[in-house]
Amino acid sequence: MNLLSKLPVTLILLFLVNSMAAQTKGQSWNVTAGIDFPVGLFSHTHFPGAGAGISYSNHRYGILPAKPVKKFGYTFNAGGNYYFGKNETVRGYPFQYSGYFLVHTYAGAMYNHGKRTHFELLAGPALGMYNGTTRFNIGGSLSATWYVRAKLGVSPSFMLTKENGADWLGAFSLRVSWAF
Repeated sequence: MNLLSKLPVTLILLFLVNSMAAQTKGQSWNVTAGIDFPVGLFSHTHFPGAGAGISYSNHRYGILPAKPVKKFGYTFNAGGNYYFGKNETVRGYPFQYSGYFLVHTYAGAMYNHGKRTHFELLAGPALGMYNGTTRFNIGGSLSATWYVRAKLGVSPSFMLTKENGADWLGAFSLRVSWAF
């Protein structure tokens, strides 16, 4: 047999070996999207909104083939949240709160509790945009993800953000996660 006739068989074997090797690790990227519910004073001025984000951690997302030897790892996240402003009457006059948009980049730790579950604790800088003004914020989040399918999960989380001269803003969120 010449080399050219062995090439298709060799390529198929390499593909199969590569596929099996890829199944021994989790996914490195995770995208989330869902609904955010403001809490505390923030809920008096804003309706629930929507949020989305993307995270990276080296082979720690999705249903893992086995419990990881190292349960702790690093993770990085970037995303945004939008909350719709409420209408109210102040001293007989209508008033509408503007929508609030928050963009963040967080880093932190990830704990793989088991094959299907992980927790993330993140913190970092954010930009809050309200009523035509953009301000620097510091924020953080605590989230958990449980994978119902190999790459599909449910992620409840809690977020806090602080802007100089303003109260803490908090929100609970429920999101769908997709690992890839």
